[in-house]
Amino acid sequence: MKDVLIIQDVSSFGKCSTTVALPIISASGVTGSILPTSLLSTHTGPEFPGFTFLDLFENMKATLNHWVDLGIQFDAVYTGYLGMIEHVDLLLEYIPKLLKENGEIFIDPAFADNGEYYHGFDEEYGKAQLRLVEIADYVFPNLSEASLMLGLDYKSIDPNNTKDVNDVLDPGV
Repeated sequence: MKDVLIIQDVSSFGKCSTTVALPIISASGVTGSILPTSLLSTHTGPEFPGFTFLDLFENMKATLNHWVDLGIQFDAVYTGYLGMIEHVDLLLEYIPKLLKENGEIFIDPAFADNGEYYHGFDEEYGKAQLRLVEIADYVFPNLSEASLMLGLDYKSIDPNNTKDVNDVLDPGV
């Protein structure tokens, strides 16, 4: 059986984050393990102003060190909403240590919609996510995330235009 490490937040209310990823991965016959990045009262969408955010960076670091000491490794690592640039930096250091030989990295940058960054994110966060994307085997950005990471004008991209889509898929980066 394959082992997948899910690295993202736990939103206590809302249909997203680890609360969605873990059951889907488990239902597919794969073992899902989690490394929560933060605990949120709700997801960060505009319909939930004033959400709470508990950063789990120190716990992440301790957990990762514990796993490395035990020699725990995974067939795949999947990241979603991370929440902070420090989380990206930590994962860039530890993901190679956590992957089995021929392991794969799946990245969902999860930081923007409708051409705009989510609450608390900015261009620096997008650049940090791009560093994570560079080590990925598979990347799942939405059009907003892709355009922001690549410095493209979101509003000028027509998702129904083959050339526009190809420019996003293969930007020559």
